[in-house]
Amino acid sequence: MDAWSGSWAVPFWLAVSMGVAMACGGCTSEQPSGGSHAVSNDGLGDSKVAERTSSGPDPQPWRFAPTFSANLPAEIHAQMLLEATRPEHARVVVLAAVLRPGQAAALSIEQWSFSQRNARDVLEPSEPSVPVLRVSPDDEKRQQLVTLRRELAAPGTTVVRPLGVQHEPKAMLTQLHADAMVVLDASASGEHRVGALARIFRATEDALILEQDAVPELVNALARGPWTLENEQVIGTRRKWISARDVHGELRSIELTRHHGGWAISTLPSPTAP
Repeated sequence: MDAWSGSWAVPFWLAVSMGVAMACGGCTSEQPSGGSHAVSNDGLGDSKVAERTSSGPDPQPWRFAPTFSANLPAEIHAQMLLEATRPEHARVVVLAAVLRPGQAAALSIEQWSFSQRNARDVLEPSEPSVPVLRVSPDDEKRQQLVTLRRELAAPGTTVVRPLGVQHEPKAMLTQLHADAMVVLDASASGEHRVGALARIFRATEDALILEQDAVPELVNALARGPWTLENEQVIGTRRKWISARDVHGELRSIELTRHHGGWAISTLPSPTAP
């Protein structure tokens, strides 16, 4: 098991929401009170996942992982990336890295929506899952991402999004380069590919992912390694610029921001002037 852990960072579009809960790296999941398929009204209403902690080495923060897993077809590989709970609407939204089988098997980042407002009064899928974020450079930007951002910013929404890695920059670049290569390797197993994409997601600021929709650009940039760290410039207590050479010897700069869960990439690696 690796040492990835993190917390939720609030970008400018989410800071206006008074209902967002800050998720800590020590959060752990909790079984829904009605079993893996169902969550009682009391269970859904008690959605402050961020307040539950664990001393485990790499605890998972997801409260509704059992519900997600129970509704996931066996042939699909998936890993949760973000969980948003709206108790007043009896609604849960999950963002997940997904790989579906087939001749053109491709990674996607999808939104899965669940609701308890149904005849059985249990939490179950309320609409088909849909791709939200780009993963391939050929993917088009989707209006669903704008809708998702609005939902995350809605008052009363509790959001859990692990952010940051405990590695120092040199080890971080080594890990993320390896992950980028796995993401791009169509021959790698589905489990490994979604895991690698999830780690990159966790190591990246919201501005790059949820605002700029720049996952493909980041993956391709990280794949230019192996990286050789040249310099680190500390900026205050929470930021630093690092300079590293890619496999072609080109010097590139990357900004990192420190969170409760560790460092996260704030900018795409960009060429550094000599």
